[in-house]
Amino acid sequence: MKIYSFYRNTVVIEDKKHNLYLQVNDTIVCGIMQDGGVKKFSDNYLPITILIIMEFLKGNGYPAFNVDEWKNTRLWKNNIKSL
Repeated sequence: MKIYSFYRNTVVIEDKKHNLYLQVNDTIVCGIMQDGGVKKFSDNYLPITILIIMEFLKGNGYPAFNVDEWKNTRLWKNNIKSL
């Protein structure tokens, strides 16, 4: 397992299968799976946490989105790189 500092109180954890997990304040909030899919752990994050998630995903080649799209879409359970 590798851990990378991403933002204040935020780290990215890479597991043995090269999946990336974003951890904010000791809570894993989302993951980028090796197949390109995004794992969404909750819809109920604070707006600042969603902004951190957006930057994490954008930095890894995913399209830009806003807070409402995060909360309202089900596409995050599938591969969103194809959008």
